[in-house]
Amino acid sequence: MRLNWIFLILLLQSCQSLQKSLSHDQTSGVYRVKTGNAAHERVYLDFAGDTITRYTLVNGPDQQKVPDPASAQTLLPGDAGRVQITKTSVDLDLTSVLFKYRPAAGDLPPQLNTSFNFAIYSGYRQDYFTYTTYKDPFQRVQQEQRHWGWDVGLLAGMGTSPINPWVTRQHVEAEYDGLILQTGIAAYAGFNDLAAGLCLGFDYLTDANRKHWIYHKKPWIGFAIGLALN
Repeated sequence: MRLNWIFLILLLQSCQSLQKSLSHDQTSGVYRVKTGNAAHERVYLDFAGDTITRYTLVNGPDQQKVPDPASAQTLLPGDAGRVQITKTSVDLDLTSVLFKYRPAAGDLPPQLNTSFNFAIYSGYRQDYFTYTTYKDPFQRVQQEQRHWGWDVGLLAGMGTSPINPWVTRQHVEAEYDGLILQTGIAAYAGFNDLAAGLCLGFDYLTDANRKHWIYHKKPWIGFAIGLALN
């Protein structure tokens, strides 16, 4: 339990600078952009400091879409009012399941497990960035940004789980923390600096007592947080 909270504190400290990076230092590439009431367009965006430049995509020599230098147009800062940018990517995270809800098994009622664990998560991600430009009462141009996103994918990792007579139908007399492997599916959602997810997974006890462990290969539902690796 203590290790899980240490991991949580480290993640929260790292996520603050991470989210700032996601919001202000996006990687140049192909995005979908909607300006004002116009329809979404698939364009190339170049991020340089606080300036975002858009380029129309044209067919290159190998028939792949490439940015047209002659079409350069400053998207931000500007007076477009409202700009929406959508990014599609493959997400890679380091994640920890803070709470695992295990349904009733054997003679035990439902359990809430908080043992230490971690996993590598990979999935399909959509990010939405909204920039709103307006003038304050002193006619100074101001800009607000909001960022939210969601993703779904798979996770795999390891952790520990209490092994004792009650979870082994009295076949194991000792009490210890067993090493488990975990796999599952997860869905995450985040807004600005906050992000969390729900998981459905399975645990696999790695030692010989797996045949007695009542939770071996049994499903659980978990609450997780993650730290982006890409």
